[in-house]
Amino acid sequence: MVRFTGSSAATNLTHNVSGVTRLAAGRYRVTFSTAMDNTDYLVQVSSNQVMTVIDSVATASFEMSVFDSDGDRVDTNIICASVFGGLDWWCGGLLHYVTTLYK
Repeated sequence: MVRFTGSSAATNLTHNVSGVTRLAAGRYRVTFSTAMDNTDYLVQVSSNQVMTVIDSVATASFEMSVFDSDGDRVDTNIICASVFGGLDWWCGGLLHYVTTLYK
């Protein structure tokens, strides 16, 4: 999970994110502190612009873009991303915990 400011890529809130790199206006790479086990994870992104999309995913990072109403990439002051899945050990541990809890 990460919340950051587009123009500076300064993070306000992070979990398992080592950093955000501004690649160009409106284009960013989010790097994980602990890489994902695979690329089968879900990334949900949002911003205060018209459209925010995922450009690519890898085990160590993902890239995203933010677009305005004219279809141009733009920096904005609120960008958020949440990641679900991708850490097999965590999912397996949670499943074991839930299974044990409800036996």
